[in-house]
Amino acid sequence: MEKSKPKVSFFFGAGAEVAYGMPSGGEFALEIFRSISSKDKDQLKEQLAQVETTSNQIAWFPDELGSQRVTVFGKTNFDSVISSTLEARRQDVVAAILNFDKYAERVVNEFAKLDQSVDIPRVLKVLGCEPGTKTFAQEIVLNNSLTGKNLDGLFGSDYFSAYMDIIRKGGFSESYSDNVTMLIRSLIELLIGALGKELVNTLNSNIFKKAPDDVALFDDIGGIFRLDFRRVGLDAFEHLLKEKPFNIRSQELIKNMSDNQYVAYQFLLRLYELIFSSVADYQALVDSHFSYLYQPKKEWGKFCKITTFLFTVHRYMSEQVEQCKKGQGYYEDIKNSNELDIRAIATSNYTNFISRTGCSGIFHLNGKLSDWYDPYKNEITDESNNVFKVPLLFTQSGTKPLTSISMSRRYIDYYDASKKSDVIIVIGYGFNADDGHINTLLRSLIDDEDKKLVVLDYNCNDVGQRKKEIQRSLRCDKKNNIHVLNVDAERLVDGKSWLGAVVGKMHE
Repeated sequence: MEKSKPKVSFFFGAGAEVAYGMPSGGEFALEIFRSISSKDKDQLKEQLAQVETTSNQIAWFPDELGSQRVTVFGKTNFDSVISSTLEARRQDVVAAILNFDKYAERVVNEFAKLDQSVDIPRVLKVLGCEPGTKTFAQEIVLNNSLTGKNLDGLFGSDYFSAYMDIIRKGGFSESYSDNVTMLIRSLIELLIGALGKELVNTLNSNIFKKAPDDVALFDDIGGIFRLDFRRVGLDAFEHLLKEKPFNIRSQELIKNMSDNQYVAYQFLLRLYELIFSSVADYQALVDSHFSYLYQPKKEWGKFCKITTFLFTVHRYMSEQVEQCKKGQGYYEDIKNSNELDIRAIATSNYTNFISRTGCSGIFHLNGKLSDWYDPYKNEITDESNNVFKVPLLFTQSGTKPLTSISMSRRYIDYYDASKKSDVIIVIGYGFNADDGHINTLLRSLIDDEDKKLVVLDYNCNDVGQRKKEIQRSLRCDKKNNIHVLNVDAERLVDGKSWLGAVVGKMHE
């Protein structure tokens, strides 16, 4: 007798579309801030011009709407990204920086895969120091009050030490020295900032070793110590936004391949981008402006910034989709398979690549490029509707307009369909805090409906540790319902098709 097909639901995050050439995670967010331009101001102005002077919506806006200046996110907003990163993700910042050589090896491999392969260790050796021949672990020691941690992961790392030695010997000419030094300095600033933030929090929480509990004045003494975030890595962040590191198609890199200093600088810039994008937190910046999407009259400047930001996301994603139409990935695997009985598919991605699964009724839980939103009425609308509207794209934010009935229904319908599944398969999703609305949905399926969650995690070094991290992120009780599979760039699990591995896990 033929076995019945397992009943499954899928949920896809940004990592599922990397195979098609789409950006993922923090690098995507960084690209958005790089892409902000006058085009997005023009789109906002076009939307405002559609508002009829006799409509009820016109009273929602400030007087003399057509003459109001339109502003976008700029340098004055970037310090909040740094402060939010050190506030919310300081432990991640320290962990990333102390894995300096691990990130460096990733970039070494990226350069080695260029059409004209670049040997980074050889380049640094020519400039004065081969990685692994020097260490600065004994030469750079932080004040004991900052940390008791072993910081050899940075100061004793092969690549950091190589750059330090080259800088010390004057191996970079004036045209590169300032930027290389600034990037190295900013890494140290970020590390000190993250450690310093921990120290400041400890001091503010424990100013007194002992004080009477029944005297209220002691409750009011606190918050005295503060960190000046303007001095923590801001120069490098601004530089990173202005000057994008190499990419595989970069003609400039190919043209300057023989210039070892240029290659070493580009390597360090890409390395800094990789580390920073893995930990950067934009949520506070977006959240501090999102509520003004509904209050243009109250704070016009913030309304403009969040609105143009949404237009930037929409424009950037639309451009990426045009460039990434080729490629094979998870979606084609699903279309070509008959191993599963698929009950529901949902995604946090904005593109329509997921239609390649051949499945209908797909739930876009973070919005999609064809969705438009009327903040005045808090409802999803058509692009052709002659009212003010913005792209419905949930960005890295804890604030989501879920009160829209049609948007909320997507979550409910996906949840109800998933209740009829045996397993929820999650691919390319990071379980980050700013996606709490999705985490809550998945937790309810695990704890309330007793569903099994199978997570395909890319290049997962420690499956057991990753399972614990996912459980903490979801805050779920039934930890035994979570299963993690390590999947590689070829979408294989232990050399086998990921689909076969998932089916095997379901039959355990």
